Amino acid sequence: MESDQLAVPKDMAEDPHFVFPNGKPACSEEPFTFGLRPDPRFDGCSFNIGWSDGVKFDSSVKDGGSPVKDPTMTFVPPHSGTFSIFVDVIPEGGQYDPDHMETYVRDIPVADGAAKHAWNPPAKRDIEILKQLVGKDFKLKYRRSVLGVLWSVLNPLLMMIVMAAVFSSFIKAGAEDIKCFPLYLIIGNTVFQLMSDSTSQGMGSIISAAPLLKKVKINRYVFPIQKVLFAAVNFFFSMIAVVIVMVWFQIAPTPTVLLFPLALLYLMVFSAGLALALSAMSVFFRDVMHLWGVVITAWTYLTPLFYSVSILPDWMHPIMKFNPMYHYVTYFRDIILNGVWPSLNSNLICLGCALVSLGLGWLIFHKNEHKFILYI
Repeated sequence: MESDQLAVPKDMAEDPHFVFPNGKPACSEEPFTFGLRPDPRFDGCSFNIGWSDGVKFDSSVKDGGSPVKDPTMTFVPPHSGTFSIFVDVIPEGGQYDPDHMETYVRDIPVADGAAKHAWNPPAKRDIEILKQLVGKDFKLKYRRSVLGVLWSVLNPLLMMIVMAAVFSSFIKAGAEDIKCFPLYLIIGNTVFQLMSDSTSQGMGSIISAAPLLKKVKINRYVFPIQKVLFAAVNFFFSMIAVVIVMVWFQIAPTPTVLLFPLALLYLMVFSAGLALALSAMSVFFRDVMHLWGVVITAWTYLTPLFYSVSILPDWMHPIMKFNPMYHYVTYFRDIILNGVWPSLNSNLICLGCALVSLGLGWLIFHKNEHKFILYI
């Protein structure tokens, strides 16, 4: 932590209680992180962390846990000037009472971020915000979990075991084209889960970011895109489960796995388009959030995740071609399980679905984003 201190202004570093994990001075319209150093005295306590510029005020309560972890907050100063940052330490089992708790306050100077835009363009700031949001979601998901990130590996493995036990006896009997049914299952489920998580979480991203959007000028598309990136991070951990299954069944990877980054790019672009469209629609029509759950369930059964297309009636085969997830799941299975190089036609279909989804999603989002503030 000492190296982080050297990067912050001297007047901040002099305060022994505050820590600044992002290790850089505060600038307007740029994410800034602050908090308290871990201290055994704070084990089990909660923290009310916030900031004020004398006119506006914002704070949030965080659970420090036991042993206490870094209680931090990230905010985007809306303008330059002097801001007061504070942390109230709420005793374990206690309630918020300003007269009976420790409070740490520090005034920090916030520089004008506009002067930095010549060398720090908005795109770079968006990337920084995405990194902060993805990291925040990652910590929140596994907070107070004993196994933590291991659940991203265990979930697909456990689901594969259950579905293999239930479906292998009568599904595989009519599908001799499946090379390894457990691996076939886990690839399909993991790939589909990436799209499902991206869209389900991205759909409510604008609504959940309402407090920030009402106070700070920030590109709104960052929030649904961040959910897609977070789903991709979990997808990478889930792929460890796929590798474990390959090792268990002694299935060696082939050179076709080199196309994995391309397949992932296709799927992420497709999912981003859906997330953008759904996040915009859910702002105006909350029913979309309930309806999408039904759509995802139906889409799961309409995609050959736990069965082979070969067991379907002939008249359903042409219909399956209109299911984008069928093409993405097949692409991943070809390069990981079957060791088959996807055809040019397969690549064009996956690319076309991705671009159409992104184009329509961006159009819907961009056309309506200026009205979000009136409905969130």
